[in-house]
Parts: sequence; C-alpha cells; structure tokens
Amino acid sequence: ADLRLSPAFWSPGSGHLLLTGVSSSDLPLSVFSTSGAGFSIRQLEARWNVRRGKLTADGSGAFDFLQVPVPTPGSPIREARIEGVSLSFLIRGKSLLIPKLAGTFEGSQVDGTGEIKGVLSPRNSMMTLYLRIQNPFEGRVGLLFDMLSKNAKNVTLRIVGTLSAPTGEFQFF
Repeated sequence: ADLRLSPAFWSPGSGHLLLTGVSSSDLPLSVFSTSGAGFSIRQLEARWNVRRGKLTADGSGAFDFLQVPVPTPGSPIREARIEGVSLSFLIRGKSLLIPKLAGTFEGSQVDGTGEIKGVLSPRNSMMTLYLRIQNPFEGRVGLLFDMLSKNAKNVTLRIVGTLSAPTGEFQFF
C-alpha cells in the first residue's frame, strides 16, 4: 500500500492511495472465509478530496478475481468467480458508484455497473451490481445455462447484499 496525504497530514483534505497484491484472505474478517465471498486486488488507485465535510473520490482498479456465492435454490452454480476484472469507480458522500466493470465468467465476457451505499461501513453497506454475461452459451457453463433456459438470449448476474457478505443470482432473459 502507498498512501499519500495532503501537506496537512493531521487533517488531510486530499490524498492518493495505491494498493497492490491485497486479497480477502489477507484481511482479518472471518466473513470472507465463511460466506464464500472473496477478491484479489492486482492494483487499485484512488484520489480523494474532502471539502466541507463531503468526500469525493475517483479511481480505477484491476482485480485477479471477484467471487460471490450464489445461494439461489436450483442454481447449477454455487459461486460466481469473475476473472480479470477491471473497473472504474467514484465515491460521492457515502456511496461508491461503479460506472464500468469488465471481466470474464467461465470464458464469457462480462460487463456491468453498480452501487455500494455506505461503503465506509462494510457490515452495514448495501451493494447492488448488475453484470451482463455476453454470449453465455460460448463459455464453459453454456450447457448448464442451456438446460435451465432454452429460450434465454441474455444472462444477468445480480449481486446484492452487504459489502462483506454479497450474494449472487442469475436472471435469464
């Protein structure tokens, strides 16, 4: 981690953060090992400002993977692991907005957007991510999706819950 603060370090009005090589297994939160959720940050960079008590930030990141459990009854997949994730984000007040997320899921391209409300309180946060799986029938899980929904043209992975315990659900269209 590399953290740089504005010259008044006792009351930083701005700063720059660079994280590399951090994963959920490095954190002392048991929720990751018990929930099945996890991540591995390759590199994450953010710049922030605090003006009149309001936080604004923007940044981007690259993750080796993001993993969420999929506890939906009848789902053929118990967890969704999105590989090679790249994203951009904004923090406005207490919400983290993700206008762009891309990666792969079982060989198919994934893109999406999302929001995490209360991002500074992981146990009380509320997350909603909508990820579109492009050409789901081309990936390794295409047969499973084909068995579930013969007429589906699109698959969306909706991830909801708290930041420390997200869950996923596949929706077929």
